Amino acid sequence: MRFKGILCALSLLVAGTAAYASAPQNPEKQYTFDQGWEFRLCTDRDEVQSLVKSSGGADFRPVQIPHDWSVELPFDRSAGGSAGYLPGGLGLYVKEFTLPASIADARRISIVFDGVYHKATVWLNGHELGRHDYGYTDFTFDLSRHLKRKGVNRLAVFVDMEQQSRWYTGAGIYRHVWLKTSGKVHIRHNGLRVRPSADGNVEITAQVDGGGRYRLEHTVYGPDGELVANTGNNSLKVENPRLWSPDSPVLYSLKTVVYDASGKPSDEVVTRFGFRDARFEAATGFWLNGTNIKLKGVCLHQDAGSLGVAVPDEVWARRLRTLKEIGCNAVRCSHNPPSPEFLDLCDELGFLVIDEAFDKWKSGYYEASFDERARQDITDMVLRDRNHPSVIVWSIGNEVTEALLESDEGVERARFLNDIVKTLDPTRPTLVACQSKFADKFGDVTDLVGYNYMEPRMIEDHKRHPERKMLVTEAFPYYSGLRVDNVRDFVELNPWNFVEDNPFIAGSFVWAGVDYLGESAPWPAKGWCSSPFDITMKEKPQAAFYHPAWTPDRDYLKLVVRDNGFDQPAGKDHWQYPPMADTWDLPYIDERCVEVRCYTTCDSVKFYFPMWSNPQMPLKTRVTADYPDHCIKVQLPAKRGKILAIGYKGGKEVMRDSLVNHDPVAGVRLDADYDLLDPLNGDYSPRGMTSTVSHIRLSLVDSLGRLQQMEPRRFRVEVEGPLRLLGVETGDLRREVSWRTTEMDTYFGEGLIRVQSTSECGLARVLVYVEGFLKPFVKEIAVGPTRESGYVPVSGGGRIYYESYGEGVPVILLHGHTLDRRMWTGQLKDFAARYRVIVPDFRGYGKSSSQKEGMKFTHVDDLVTLMDSLRIDKAHIVGLSMGGFIAGDMVGMYPERMLSCVMCSGAMKTNYKSPSKPMTAEELERKRASIADVQALGVDRWKYEWIDKLVYGGGSQAGRIRPAVTEMVMDWDGFQLTHLESRLYYGHEAFDRLKSRRPSVPTMYLSGETEHKGHMKMLDYLPDSGQVELPDCGHMSNMERPELFNRTVLDFLKHADLKRLK
Repeated sequence: MRFKGILCALSLLVAGTAAYASAPQNPEKQYTFDQGWEFRLCTDRDEVQSLVKSSGGADFRPVQIPHDWSVELPFDRSAGGSAGYLPGGLGLYVKEFTLPASIADARRISIVFDGVYHKATVWLNGHELGRHDYGYTDFTFDLSRHLKRKGVNRLAVFVDMEQQSRWYTGAGIYRHVWLKTSGKVHIRHNGLRVRPSADGNVEITAQVDGGGRYRLEHTVYGPDGELVANTGNNSLKVENPRLWSPDSPVLYSLKTVVYDASGKPSDEVVTRFGFRDARFEAATGFWLNGTNIKLKGVCLHQDAGSLGVAVPDEVWARRLRTLKEIGCNAVRCSHNPPSPEFLDLCDELGFLVIDEAFDKWKSGYYEASFDERARQDITDMVLRDRNHPSVIVWSIGNEVTEALLESDEGVERARFLNDIVKTLDPTRPTLVACQSKFADKFGDVTDLVGYNYMEPRMIEDHKRHPERKMLVTEAFPYYSGLRVDNVRDFVELNPWNFVEDNPFIAGSFVWAGVDYLGESAPWPAKGWCSSPFDITMKEKPQAAFYHPAWTPDRDYLKLVVRDNGFDQPAGKDHWQYPPMADTWDLPYIDERCVEVRCYTTCDSVKFYFPMWSNPQMPLKTRVTADYPDHCIKVQLPAKRGKILAIGYKGGKEVMRDSLVNHDPVAGVRLDADYDLLDPLNGDYSPRGMTSTVSHIRLSLVDSLGRLQQMEPRRFRVEVEGPLRLLGVETGDLRREVSWRTTEMDTYFGEGLIRVQSTSECGLARVLVYVEGFLKPFVKEIAVGPTRESGYVPVSGGGRIYYESYGEGVPVILLHGHTLDRRMWTGQLKDFAARYRVIVPDFRGYGKSSSQKEGMKFTHVDDLVTLMDSLRIDKAHIVGLSMGGFIAGDMVGMYPERMLSCVMCSGAMKTNYKSPSKPMTAEELERKRASIADVQALGVDRWKYEWIDKLVYGGGSQAGRIRPAVTEMVMDWDGFQLTHLESRLYYGHEAFDRLKSRRPSVPTMYLSGETEHKGHMKMLDYLPDSGQVELPDCGHMSNMERPELFNRTVLDFLKHADLKRLK
């Protein structure tokens, strides 16, 4: 069926984007330049010069930037396992372009490459602009001299990737390309330094090029976009700044304007920053804003499975959010500077980052470049990244051979790099990551010493050097070593225990957080496969350890089976895990005993297992403290049936998990994280985050809809419409066909399909053909712009954000508490096909302004203001949870503005005091006690407990909504948790009006089968009302079972419309 109306997309919001609210849309005049490129492999350097000047031919093919040509090539065993058996070579990119008039008149036009791997040479219209060798730092060229302001320009980039590193690097223009415009007088590229302190003081340094007299003006905007300070000097003060932290990644924006000698603005730069106080202590480790915390970190390479290193920003956002959920708060960029967009995400999501300049120095692939390039390359990293609050440490190298030398050569080289960094940025500590048997004096050069896999040596070194500040820069994911001089002992005790037991160890970074290409185990493995997450970001059963270890205050219980019969790659010696899976479908026909593990934060666990005499035979209760690694291990016979574990805290049941046998594969489920996408930005679009990528997880399911992991099926993928198939993959790195293939076998019942929108709008389809099924399984993805979006001013100086989709009679969807408009992603396409759909963020949520202490308003009055601003007289109102409270208020206070009302899992708070009645002393005391409890627990931990409540009380599909729920809850500013907020609902006053007016608004109360239910008293006073229960879902019914929810609500709205028209 053809999708009608204006197609829509739900923007990918990341925490902190509100900081841009009051700034101009494109203040730096920085524009996308990723489209319209062509590429070809070259056989030798001799042909490059002629190709640079000639027009593109049949040998060139169109490519989308970011682009990695290496991952597109067939596997070649001669390329070696370090490179993932993928060759490099020589490549040439060309782009012909004509500047739009809006840009062509700029006095100065430059190009910025975020990253090209490597040895890039750039030409414009046949003129060589320059060369940049290092593949991990950005670089820029002024195009103005050779640029045709009118007519066609030809840009060419030659890339030499014939030299391999010791891991997969990719090849090509693998990060974004930008055009920047300014006047003659401008701020030098990466030439602005913002140095904030936790007390609100900000020091600013700007390097201005172009000659002549100039004047600078600096303005700071707060997290909600409000102006908080401005000056014409190089320092200013922000009063009572909100501090940046992993739990609360609050970002400010500095807008710097350069005025030339005539007083006209010549350049403008916006820099995001955060206020924080970070330090390391030798005895107690890491401190942030006065709080002692452990760095719970992972090392990350920059590739992402079938994408190679050409990774869209949305893919990194998904990866980081998933890591955050297991308690990860830190990332080590291994072993190179990451993309600027990656650090932007770390700023927004709240990650602490070790920014690393190099792997080896004068050994390995960088040896030939060190003398000529090292000073410039490490300078480029520091200048580019120094304003990011997420960056807490500069690493000058990893496992360098020089660390092993008895002479002073290594010390002098380390001091050379260390001095460069400290001169550029004296506010952050430096570090070098050392390998086993490094010379003791080598550890005295940098502020911190990173120990790779040497926890026992750290304990000895701390005794000898109590002044040394140290952390684990690489840790084994499972086995521990016990000796100072040998890291391999294969002891089943996670190395994190060393960090927990020794306060002087600041933290630890697991090698690695996510499986990656290169450093491959023996063929046919194409990469590293011993990480907590596979390349699809599926959490492996082995990762269960990190939940109780890193988030001990959250309820957690997970059952897995440890057995060598599971088909999993072994990984590399001491880095490997034993095989584990979370299924009871075992490859045995007898009843031999297997090891069942329970990772948990519960005090005790009671197990039940199947026996011929009793299908649920109990074991003696196990006490978690009696077992290491928060992991209870029991031996149970592999008998068909159900293994059940019930976890207790303080004698009270808190969680359950089970392992069961499954029926044969009976169907396929396709779950997309986004089924509405923005069209891909064309060239010359302003810089900004969009939602252009969707991940579709394929799951084989049995007759009961449960994941069947042990019956692999062949599947093949095709796409139709405005979509580009980015890649098809599973968690198994032992594939023997190219990363470009679209056909393979499922792995433990699953596969992942990555798609990206094109610049066109329309309805796209992803068709998945699965062995054993005659017809393809289809997932529809809509690509198109919102009808409109913007902000509406509301009382008290606030403003609320909204997006509008489709055409017709208006339907307003109201989100729940801690969530935002994104919770309606699964409704937008179906609803916008029939109605004009408006999704607002209420004050204090999403992109709307924050609540403030003492601010008096109600959500329903904000809703009426929104309707008035959009000239909506009447609308269908659909609200869930808190949105249901607001919809209920609306029926009581403003029934004349409603066409119908749908309250889902939340109705009018009939016992809630109206805004005119202040809190009593007793109520205030209870609220203050609640605030104290949250502050003691920590806002982040409260949020994760809240997420558990939203998800775990649902039906069989509740687990699939956790990533999206987590994304929204973690983005929420949490104001209400730590402030004495004003009354936000009319409650009892609305109920009194309802009872007296008894409005004839068609009303439906919708609830999930598994949540607490009861008769809604307010329905007694609505003559045209009723209650409906949706099967197999809980509180978040719209997300758990969107098809059923949409059908139910749309049918109700249709009947309400028909009744109204009669």
